Amino acid sequence: LMGPGWVIFEVAYICFIVIVLAVVSASAGSILHELFGLNKWIGVIGMSVAVFALVMNGSDLIEKVLSAWSFVLYGVYFLFWFWCL
Repeated sequence: LMGPGWVIFEVAYICFIVIVLAVVSASAGSILHELFGLNKWIGVIGMSVAVFALVMNGSDLIEKVLSAWSFVLYGVYFLFWFWCL
């Protein structure tokens, strides 16, 4: 974004990234707490470390993780389909 509004854009962008990461981390903590009875901070810290590791290792690792995750999703879809028969 060119012009005098670029500073406001950058600040807003960083704020939104922090908000999204906070929501995702908090939901991971709540899910682990509800399903397994673990401390919420384990999920929060685990999700934060996972996101940090993916970001720091670059696009190649992110592509590989998302490719593997798509196979996991297809497996779950297949299980749901089989379960509904």
